Amino acid sequence: MEKPKYPSQAQKEFDMAWKEFFRDKNKPENDDEEKEQMKEFINWYNNVRKQSDTEKTPAQMYKEIHGIESKEEIRIMNFECDENYDEELLVFIEGLKEYDNKEGYKLDYEIVKKKLKSTTDNILKKGVKALDLLHELLEDEETWSCLFALEILKEMKNEKSVPYLINFILKNEDGDYFEGCSDAMWALVDIGGPAVEEIILVIEKGLKEKIHYCYLFEALSKIWDEKGKKFRLNLLKDYVDNSENYKGWFNLTMFLCDFNEDEKEALPFLKKLEDMDLNIEEKRELESTIEIIEDPKGYKNKVHSIMQQISLNQKKRKIGRNDPCSCGSGKKYKKCCLEI
Repeated sequence: MEKPKYPSQAQKEFDMAWKEFFRDKNKPENDDEEKEQMKEFINWYNNVRKQSDTEKTPAQMYKEIHGIESKEEIRIMNFECDENYDEELLVFIEGLKEYDNKEGYKLDYEIVKKKLKSTTDNILKKGVKALDLLHELLEDEETWSCLFALEILKEMKNEKSVPYLINFILKNEDGDYFEGCSDAMWALVDIGGPAVEEIILVIEKGLKEKIHYCYLFEALSKIWDEKGKKFRLNLLKDYVDNSENYKGWFNLTMFLCDFNEDEKEALPFLKKLEDMDLNIEEKRELESTIEIIEDPKGYKNKVHSIMQQISLNQKKRKIGRNDPCSCGSGKKYKKCCLEI
């Protein structure tokens, strides 16, 4: 599996320049002010500020490499004159990091999402060109920019993101930022078939090392792909035949809950599990899984009925004992449904 690339020297230079230039600048109050600041920054970055590694400006480096002065429309990034370089994209990526600070972490998710909507939309419009920079953001799992990079990658559905999303899950599934693994998992699901083979390879490696990657198994079960179904079915068969090999590390409960209602070929092996030594949690999940496959409609109706009852009970707890009962009988609540 390809390892994520770390920030290039060019990206590091740009990050340093961005912080240096905007350190004492007031935040623009409108689009016109923002555009003017960007123009000033681009001119300063290309023609005034000297790179830390070359002690020359990007414009000077461009002239040395190409033998001509850079034209206004040419966007230069120090000595790396990359034809795919997009200065506007770098500005958007820096904008995505705006709340990666002590004050930003005090804000609620919905507030930050709303504030960054324009930025995330602009990055999405950049498409494939934004992938490398978004992948780099996944290295800092504790930041807002990492979370929103995951959401952008989910929208992009590009198979180039597969190894980075998998690496994010491997790194964080058992860590403090495991919640982000759900976003990475759904991004893999949206990529779909092109992600399956690599997911299976990583799961197989984990199984050899007695590691159960729950989020990768879930992603595999949610992607409609015959390879994934066959792999999980074969694993179920092996568990039935060699359960001792899985004791103490394999999460059977989570594995069972990933089976879908259409996987009827799994039923004979699930039935065999009923006669095996399972704990209470495993038995309950096995019972539900078998019920889902045997009678999906009945199971859905059952769940719906339970949810309705829970909702009714919650409403009852909010009603005072001397209030009129919500059933319409006209009796006081304490003399009616409270006694049911």
